[in-house]
Amino acid sequence: MESLSSSDAESLIFALHSLRSDVTDPAADWQVLLYITADFSVYISGQLFYSEEEFPIIEFAVQANQWGQRLNGDFKYISMEAEESPLLSFEKQASGNYRISAYYQEFISEAEIPKQSIEAAMAKLIKDLRDTCWLTLKIDISRML
Repeated sequence: MESLSSSDAESLIFALHSLRSDVTDPAADWQVLLYITADFSVYISGQLFYSEEEFPIIEFAVQANQWGQRLNGDFKYISMEAEESPLLSFEKQASGNYRISAYYQEFISEAEIPKQSIEAAMAKLIKDLRDTCWLTLKIDISRML
């Protein structure tokens, strides 16, 4: 399974593959946050920027969604499951656009990503996660996203 989220080919794409769950109690938010994982990649202008297997995708989506609702400062994704920190970040530039960095990035990106591209990629990722978690895992994550 592959899900791509983007606003256009020149900007930001979130891709997830192999969504899986080790959740034993779907009512336990902490299990949903940490035990639903995916192989996750980020592409900038079509080039692989970041990739991680068994990425806690719900934890990332919840933090990104909270930031995306205000989208006025920096975003630093810090996972309870990782010693490295932040795993992924968006830093606001003087232009109002954002520069992305990641702990295990494939290259240093000088690209400035417009706010609208980030919002569109996040919205698509969240919609895809809601749909896919329900259809493939029978877990409703709508209370979290």
